[in-house]
Amino acid sequence: MSKIMIFQKIKNFLLKYKVIIQITISIIILIIIFQKIDFRVVISMLFELDLGLFIILLCISAIKLFTQVLNWSLCLKIFSPPYPLSTILKTHLIGLALRFIVPGGFGIFGKAFYINKELKQTVYSVVVEKFFIFWVICFFAGWAIIISPINFPLSIIHYPLSIIITISPLLLIFIFKELIKNSNYIKTFPKIMISQIVFEILTFTQYFLLLQFFLQIGLSFFDVSICIALILVANIIPITYSGLGLREAASALLLPKIGIPAEIAVGASLIIFLLNAVIPALPGVVFIAMHKKENDNTPHINTEASSGTTVEMPDDGEK
Repeated sequence: MSKIMIFQKIKNFLLKYKVIIQITISIIILIIIFQKIDFRVVISMLFELDLGLFIILLCISAIKLFTQVLNWSLCLKIFSPPYPLSTILKTHLIGLALRFIVPGGFGIFGKAFYINKELKQTVYSVVVEKFFIFWVICFFAGWAIIISPINFPLSIIHYPLSIIITISPLLLIFIFKELIKNSNYIKTFPKIMISQIVFEILTFTQYFLLLQFFLQIGLSFFDVSICIALILVANIIPITYSGLGLREAASALLLPKIGIPAEIAVGASLIIFLLNAVIPALPGVVFIAMHKKENDNTPHINTEASSGTTVEMPDDGEK
């Protein structure tokens, strides 16, 4: 068997069992983490969380959801006419749910199929949205390494690389000029950048409030934000299930460097995951189920073929 055939078999195996592999890796990492920390502290955090703080964190999550719905709306406007707000909200929530079905961040591409218009333009919009999600994480992480209170070894490429990442949304205009010249990208991308930056700062705020509550000591919002900016890089590394496990490992590694116990760091990370990923995805699951039920209940027209057999023809809604 040639090396190419072996490589192809390995590739097909990884693609077929990607979700199982990612869930397995997440579980293994979490088991290793819980063996090194006091797991009882992490569990107790879930029950000791103040109701008032939980409501505040939930409200921040709602604001974050609004910024992402706005972001999705702006991405759609780049290549397509405006969509109804109900369609934008529904498809965004569906995308959040699909992230759990297709981990690695690629599940959000599935929401393009729930827009009942030109699929090609919608996929372009999802690509732009995905780019800016990736961009904002790299933007904050790149500068966080440079200005971090933790002494990271820096090389000469860090500064120019961070600058390139910062201006990369502008560079797209020149790289994909044929695609962008007939779109609304130039007018829209500054708004998307601002929306993504606000989203990220709100995430820093959630972590800060949560850590402040459990530690009951003065924390630096700047120091916490720097660490969280680096921790969130786990969200774009597609080797675990929705970043689960890898994000907690990064929390246990980085946050203790600014005086936060590993148990509190891991517990805070899991609570934020519940607030920002699990809860917002639940309405999307409902919408997916409703959409499937509507398709299942769509009537069909039976026409008699000349041969005397019955041919089932879909109506216009299923073409």
